[in-house]
Amino acid sequence: TMQTVKSLFLPLALCSEGISVDQSFIDGNAWRNIPRISMYNFVKTLMKVSNLIHRVGTMERYLKLGSREKSLPLCCAVVLEAVNDAITSITSALPSGMCQYMPELSGLYSAAFKTSVGGRLWDEALEACISNSEEDDKNDNLKHLIVEMVRMGDIGKLVDMSLTVVDGSGDLFQFATKIVEEAALEQKDDVDGCLDYWGCLYTLHASRGNWRQAAEAMDLCGKVAVSNALSKPKPLTSGASKKIMDQASLSAHVCAHAVSLVEKTARQYIGEQRDTILTKEDIDRRAVRASALRALSMDECSPDSISSILKSPSLDTIDILARMGYYELAIAVAAGVSSKRMSNPSGVDVFFDSLRHVLCTYLVPAAMACSATGDEDNQLESRSKIIQIRASSSICEQEIDCTSGPSTTSSFTSNSQSWASSDQSAHSLQATMAMNLLHQYTTAYSKRCGGLGLSVASAI
Repeated sequence: TMQTVKSLFLPLALCSEGISVDQSFIDGNAWRNIPRISMYNFVKTLMKVSNLIHRVGTMERYLKLGSREKSLPLCCAVVLEAVNDAITSITSALPSGMCQYMPELSGLYSAAFKTSVGGRLWDEALEACISNSEEDDKNDNLKHLIVEMVRMGDIGKLVDMSLTVVDGSGDLFQFATKIVEEAALEQKDDVDGCLDYWGCLYTLHASRGNWRQAAEAMDLCGKVAVSNALSKPKPLTSGASKKIMDQASLSAHVCAHAVSLVEKTARQYIGEQRDTILTKEDIDRRAVRASALRALSMDECSPDSISSILKSPSLDTIDILARMGYYELAIAVAAGVSSKRMSNPSGVDVFFDSLRHVLCTYLVPAAMACSATGDEDNQLESRSKIIQIRASSSICEQEIDCTSGPSTTSSFTSNSQSWASSDQSAHSLQATMAMNLLHQYTTAYSKRCGGLGLSVASAI
């Protein structure tokens, strides 16, 4: 209150000492006609406010020194009550026109905001933020509040508060989405950043049913993750690489899911400009590829640099997936490439070409218990692929059941225990499983890819 007291009474003090002041100021004030008792009550009110503000400052100092994590909300509530007492004393005892220009009032609202945030009293923090008449302080506090709620993981509370009207120009949702997106972009170079701003942005849009905006948020999340990986001059640590691949895969699948929830089929796309529009089919293909690349990056025999994995063309990705035994993932990526390119210029179907390459070059040698390539890849070719083959066989059998009913062909996945308990060696066991999977693929895709059986038989 010293600033307010000085601005009000300094001219009076100077005049009483015979010191000249600005004449226009003296002539323009009605302080000469104020009764002495009124002046006394006015000064008494200011002194009361000063005492309350001093009490707030003292309690804040003790709050910082003595509070523990468990008792912090309760202690902050006590300090907040003292702050509100000071605010009430000012607003109830002084004219509104005077309160508007008192810096002490803005400082008290800032103190109420900081105390509320410190105690995770989010409703009280928002109220203090909105009540502050200083626009700069209000905007800074609003940003700090939203970021702090994300940091503490109180996303549900932020969604509940998003209906609060701010300044009559819109609800908190508009401010929250903008602030969270800005915070996410500011953190894009921090690979080890632990704050899930993108997940929060998705949650905010999903809470309003804005599925296209939610999909666009996750699309941007994936692009930022991939761009971050490709822009690093030095190789990333294994933990950072895993986090980037997880984020890229998760964002691709969440984006695909969000787009599928858009009610009108004609609006199931993201992007505004013609050259940047992604349809639902494009997004689904990207999700399949992202899952395949993530599985590839987790393999112990995969390239050390995730940049080379992310940059690899689709055909190279199909080849290395099949070489490592991820046959189902290789075929899924090939199906995505086929639906995008439709066919080769020569008229040969891209999917048939890729499927024949996967089966004849890699699965047939595995079924025949021989190596597909030279000595340089001998370690990769000779390693066990039993887990990958079992997973591929199970997925293929499920797809057959969905399209043509229960399969009458025998599947290794249904009697894996009997195989494991037999006298077969691991090498012959893998060959038997691979032959079973080869039979499943040939049967499943023969109608779509004419001549596939003949190509497989020729390779055998």
